[in-house]
Amino acid sequence: MSIDDLIDSLIDREGGYSNHPADRGGPTNFGIAEAVARAHGYRGSMRDLPRDEAAAIYKRLYWLRPKFDQVAKRSQAVSPTRRFPSRMVP
Repeated sequence: MSIDDLIDSLIDREGGYSNHPADRGGPTNFGIAEAVARAHGYRGSMRDLPRDEAAAIYKRLYWLRPKFDQVAKRSQAVSPTRRFPSRMVP
């Protein structure tokens, strides 16, 4: 499974636009809070955040910035993109 597949799956679980009063993150789309989107250069309405922009933010923030891409290149054993046999999944 690639990182793009993992991010796509995450976005599917997060769903679309939300602005719930109990959520201190404010307007959120695809799991990306408005403050995070703004920090990554998005200037439009959060309702209109493109899915591919959300995926790019996830990849930059949680894959490239902590250098997990380099870990994956060096050691498939600890890479989050490694596919484990079903008998190993708890």
